[in-house]
Amino acid sequence: MTKNYYDENYDEYFKNTIDADMSEMISKFLAYLKPGARILDAGCGVGRDTKVFLQKGYEVDAFDSSIQMVRLSTEYTGQMTKLLRFEDLDYVDEFDGIWACASLLHVSREDLPNVFRRLERALRKGGVLYASFKVGDDYSEGGRDFTCFSQDEFTFFEPMRDFLKISSVVITKDSKKNTEMTEWINFFCLVCK
Repeated sequence: MTKNYYDENYDEYFKNTIDADMSEMISKFLAYLKPGARILDAGCGVGRDTKVFLQKGYEVDAFDSSIQMVRLSTEYTGQMTKLLRFEDLDYVDEFDGIWACASLLHVSREDLPNVFRRLERALRKGGVLYASFKVGDDYSEGGRDFTCFSQDEFTFFEPMRDFLKISSVVITKDSKKNTEMTEWINFFCLVCK
């Protein structure tokens, strides 16, 4: 259902997200990486952040599960974006960093541990994973399902401690216009290999 929302509302989604200012989180993420590192933009949407990483000289692969997001991202970045679901990731030790900005929140709570494991396998030793979720309770709205977290809900991540270590958590306000009341919880996780 969520994928259908993006396939059907791609133009509006592009307009609503293309100018979102992610510079603070991007700077924090890149501080973990060496210049020219290889990044996976996981669930890249319209390609906004992929383009920033490319402009900064990083090697970037990007994917999304929506055919329309793949098309928009490919056009916007000038680089092929893959059509792929989180549940089908099969990379092994290929990336120095994974950027999952507002994308894992569409993975069901039950599937998240498996997806986090797949993301960890895709990272090289010393790699970093960035993930962001809305603060609050899980909900469905307008054809999309959202998995959310409270600021103190770290027990969810306990089973993943053997392969991912939370390095930093940052709470931010939404960076899109007219949505400043929405809070986001931003996780920076390091690979334990």
